[in-house]
Amino acid sequence: MEPDQDLAAMIEKSDHLGVLRHIRAFKLREPDLVLHHGTLLLHQPNLLTDSTDQQKQQQQQVPSLLSSLTSQFSKIDESERLATLEQLTIAALDTNSSSYASHSTTIAERTLAQIQDLVGKESVRYRNLLALCLEHQGNFTDALAIYNSLVADNPSNVHALRRKYTILRAQQYSPKGDDDGIDDAAAPANGSALVVLNRVRDAALATVNGVEIKEALNDYLERNGSDASAWVEMTKICAEAGDYSGAAYSGEEIVLSAALNAESHCALGEWYATVGGRDNWKAARKHFSQSLELDPENNLRALFGLVSVAEYFLDDVEVAGTGRKKKKREVVNEEDMEMAKDLLKFGTEKLSARYKGTSMGDLVEKVLGDMER
Repeated sequence: MEPDQDLAAMIEKSDHLGVLRHIRAFKLREPDLVLHHGTLLLHQPNLLTDSTDQQKQQQQQVPSLLSSLTSQFSKIDESERLATLEQLTIAALDTNSSSYASHSTTIAERTLAQIQDLVGKESVRYRNLLALCLEHQGNFTDALAIYNSLVADNPSNVHALRRKYTILRAQQYSPKGDDDGIDDAAAPANGSALVVLNRVRDAALATVNGVEIKEALNDYLERNGSDASAWVEMTKICAEAGDYSGAAYSGEEIVLSAALNAESHCALGEWYATVGGRDNWKAARKHFSQSLELDPENNLRALFGLVSVAEYFLDDVEVAGTGRKKKKREVVNEEDMEMAKDLLKFGTEKLSARYKGTSMGDLVEKVLGDMER
C-alpha cells in the first residue's frame, strides 16, 4: 500500500495519533493536517471551526489548549509525547490556513511551554523551537543569539547553522533604517554630498553583511557538505559578489549530487565560460556537451553555450599563434582545435535546423554565419 493510501485510511478512521506518526515518519509537510488531528488528539475540536459566529468563543477557549493532557495523548510515553508537541509547535508556525491564522502563535506558545516542562529550558530541543518561535514573531536578533549560543555549545549543530544562515540571508533583503535618522529622499539639493556619503556607507554595510552571510553558509557546508540546496545558495552568493570561480566550484558540488541533471551541467558550463581562459572553456564545453547528451531536445541554452565557448577557444588559440612561433603548449592545443571545430560545426548545424523557417531564422543564420570556420 502506498503511503498516501495509508494516510487516507488513518484519516478516515480518525486515528489521530497514527496520522501524526505517519506524517513524521514520511517527513511530510502537512501543517494543517497536523493541527487538525493534533488538536483533536488533545480534545480541543473547537480550534478547527472556521465560523465567524464562533470566532470570539474560539479566542476565549484557545488559552485552555494543552492545560491538561488527556485520554489517548496522556497514555503515550514521554518521548512520543515530546515528538507530538514538537510537531504541533512547528505546524502552528508553518500553517497558512485562515482557520488557524488568528491563534497559531498561541498554539505554538502553549505547546512550547509543555515542552519546557518536559525537557527544561536549557535543552537544545527547547532552544531550537524557541528560536523558531522568535523567528515567526520577527524577532531575528534574539533568535540569532540563541542559534549562536547553540553553535558555541556544539559547532556541529547543523540545524542552528542552517537557521543562522537563513536569518542573515533574509536580513540582507530587509529594508534598513538610517542610523542617523536622515531621509535621503527629503534631503535638500545642497545636501547631495551627504546623501552620497550615506549611500556609500550603506554599500559598505551591505558588503560586510555579504561576507558574514558567506561565512555562515561556509560554516554550515563544512559540516554538511552533501546538502545540494546549500551549494545552490553558495552559487548565488558567489555570483552576487562577482566570484565566478567560487560559483563554478559550487556548481561542481551540485553536479556531484545531480549527475544526471541537464540543467546543473548547463549552469556549470556557464560559470566556467564566464570565468574564461582555455582550461575553463574546455571544462565548459564538456559540461555543455553532457547537458545536451542528457537533454538533446529542449536544450537551446546548452547549444548556444557550446557554440560560444568553442568559438572563444578557437579565437584565443589563433590569436596566440599569430606572429610568433608556436610553443609546445600550442601544439597540444592543435588537437583541441579540431575538437572545438567539430563542436562548433555540430552546434551551428543544430541551431540552424532548430530555427529554420521561424521568425528568428534569418538573424540566427547571420550570427552563426559569422562563426563559420
